[in-house]
Amino acid sequence: MSSEEILKGMKAGAWVVDLRHRDLWSEGHLKGSINFGVEGSFATYFGWIFPYEKEVILISDQKEDISKAQRELVRIGIDRPKASFVGEISSISEKTSVKKVTFEDLPQALKDEDKLVLDVRRNGERKSSHIVGSIHIPLHQLEEKVNSLPKDKEIWVHCAGAYRASAAVGLLEQANLHPVLINEPYEKALTVSALNIASEGLDLTPNAPSDLKNQNPKLPA
Repeated sequence: MSSEEILKGMKAGAWVVDLRHRDLWSEGHLKGSINFGVEGSFATYFGWIFPYEKEVILISDQKEDISKAQRELVRIGIDRPKASFVGEISSISEKTSVKKVTFEDLPQALKDEDKLVLDVRRNGERKSSHIVGSIHIPLHQLEEKVNSLPKDKEIWVHCAGAYRASAAVGLLEQANLHPVLINEPYEKALTVSALNIASEGLDLTPNAPSDLKNQNPKLPA
């Protein structure tokens, strides 16, 4: 698929899904694309939020990513994406980047009226433990609630392992908001003494494999 066709598809409402790791995506990506790294729980999280009436365009700098994603999409009822692109992302259009921060940066951000901290984890995860002062919109509800978020503030996004947060950043970019990626697993927040952590109970629901990999260095990346 040519760069012109990709841009035309985006304007027509197609979802352009960048399959690279979030570190690469955040450093430079096609504005309006959504990041679902193929190394994580791609089909699970993509299937949660994708509006099936729309078309999918897959992009990456690795051909293997496209092949793996196509196999995963079949599992959730998408037999074939509209198109795919393999190559340097900058050859499609000018790239944009996303600011990345850590949980150590959060205490100061929570005091800033121009910043908002958004938790996109599941309800059970939020109930188990969350940062006081943050707001909560689960990833699968974000697109329908995105218009409730302020357009004049930075929105700092986190999840359990940063995989869902990166996807959420793409959705916020599509809505012309100003997202910032908290590029760390949530367990790091528990080590920041200046953060006020609330807990209502134990979350016994299973984490996605991508979240577990981010939280346990003994598991393969």
